[in-house]
Amino acid sequence: MNIYHLIFSNNNQYRITRHAIFWFIWIGYYTLYSTYAMGDRLPIVNRFLSSLVEVSLSTTMDMTFCYAIIYFLLPRFLFNGKYISMILLWLLFCMIFIVVFELYLQQVVPVIRGRFKLPKPSRIKDYEYIFFSLFSQINMEGCMAAAIKLGKISFIKQKEIDLLKNEKIKLQTEKGN
Repeated sequence: MNIYHLIFSNNNQYRITRHAIFWFIWIGYYTLYSTYAMGDRLPIVNRFLSSLVEVSLSTTMDMTFCYAIIYFLLPRFLFNGKYISMILLWLLFCMIFIVVFELYLQQVVPVIRGRFKLPKPSRIKDYEYIFFSLFSQINMEGCMAAAIKLGKISFIKQKEIDLLKNEKIKLQTEKGN
């Protein structure tokens, strides 16, 4: 498998592989981060397994948000010049994510931690802090997804421009001879 095809091909085999690699790396990173963020007083196997389950489940929410950005908002709104609609929908998606993620943290994470004999996470009661923390988190993820998608599109478009310039030069050279 060629790395260029892995990154730029729209073939489903490459696309699924590319996305699977990205999300497995995502889960791995956040699992390790969460394992060590819990502190070292608790058994590492329990912390790791709990983190793996928590991150794997929460990643589905991250994926949903990111794919809504790159496969719904960008092509239907940004690329068609409907900027206000895109921003409003982005904000709506953020609000939905914040509510769902907060419910996940309140309802699901304590159950997972209990299964692995870990204490329930302490919750901050400052709802303004929670809102802005989750808002910045999801927007970082959404902007990263959009940047990757837009960077890929820009690279492909630049290659097309270069190809057209080379063809133009080639045609001008042939006409001159």
